[in-house]
Amino acid sequence: MSGVSELNGTPPTPPSAAPPGQEDLLGRRIGAALIDLALLGALFVVLAALIGESAMEDGSVSFELNGAEAALYFALVLLYYFALEAALGQTVGKLLLGLRVVRPNGSRASVAAIAVRTLLRVVDWLPFLYLVGFIAMLATGPRRRRLGDLAASTIVARALPVRHPRLVAAAVAVVVLALLGLSFYLASGDNEVAGPKAEPTATEETLAFEEAEILLQDSFSDPTSGWDDDVFVEGETVYAEGAYRILVKEERLQMWSNIVLEPRREALRLEVEATQLAGTAGDLVGARCYTDVDSNAGYILGISPAERGGIVAAFQGDDFRLLESSGEAVDAVSPLREENYLQVECIASPGGPTVLTLAVNGEALVRAEDERGRRDFDGIGLFVDTTEGGAAALFDDVVVTELVPN
Repeated sequence: MSGVSELNGTPPTPPSAAPPGQEDLLGRRIGAALIDLALLGALFVVLAALIGESAMEDGSVSFELNGAEAALYFALVLLYYFALEAALGQTVGKLLLGLRVVRPNGSRASVAAIAVRTLLRVVDWLPFLYLVGFIAMLATGPRRRRLGDLAASTIVARALPVRHPRLVAAAVAVVVLALLGLSFYLASGDNEVAGPKAEPTATEETLAFEEAEILLQDSFSDPTSGWDDDVFVEGETVYAEGAYRILVKEERLQMWSNIVLEPRREALRLEVEATQLAGTAGDLVGARCYTDVDSNAGYILGISPAERGGIVAAFQGDDFRLLESSGEAVDAVSPLREENYLQVECIASPGGPTVLTLAVNGEALVRAEDERGRRDFDGIGLFVDTTEGGAAALFDDVVVTELVPN
């Protein structure tokens, strides 16, 4: 059967898609950017756990990348954007939200244009969280072009969305959670001390070095020999009684004094007499080997006279990462108010880990290896670290010797 019916007015026409760049996609772009930042945040955490600094203390977790590690991360960030947009025109975030980088006429953007667009992300990011890029998108109307788009003559337009975005999003979430879980595991693993440790023995690294120049020798009889001489609310670091005293008045606080070494050295030995005058279990006295004095980074090697043990830890600012512990009371460590003779060696092995050893009163106590961090030293220091209350220690007759390969 056929028939004809009369229509009132003009027949409706199907809606046409907006030309590339004419539809306002600000919300989608922000959503895509957040997805990408979540992935890159997971990458940051994993890199920090593997090659940077990570710490877990009092239920909080911190991750940090510095120097070459930070440069590597930023290079990987730029590579993420460039490789995906050059190959597919889409990052993971754009893929999930149905966006694509194209030319204003809708054709595929060239590799050169993507390279320019990627490099300008550094400017668009300033001063933080794409603020410059966001302002540029607000100022360019519906096309929403950041500075990278303007310089590269590109726009972000609609693309065919993935058929099952929830499944893809779930897969991405699983990957992110797996990466974060791995990083937390790696971070926490450095802080565990699994029972008593065997006493250290001479290794190829320590045997491969011999004494060279004496860099510092101080009996602290001269109060102008270069150590800090200051009194603070929290304590003091002063010349006293022909020795050097570090007094800490508050709990859970480390106070130190240091000497800068120029030029940097590959290996050092520090010897010092240390007497803890007052304190409680868990307090530490000892020495610092700095890999970077300016950024307050390096290693602490110390003893706990009240507990008769010792530790080696890496530090970056206020974050500490335990490397090794004696794990039990050691007879060689003299108790409170008795003198201990400490011998610390910090050796950056060529092509290998940094080797750190602590001997007390002529007996090897703790040895640790660290694959992370810088491979030479620019300073030494003395410190007192407290736990439940204040503590004080006297240091005397310090000698710092450079070690050189045999």
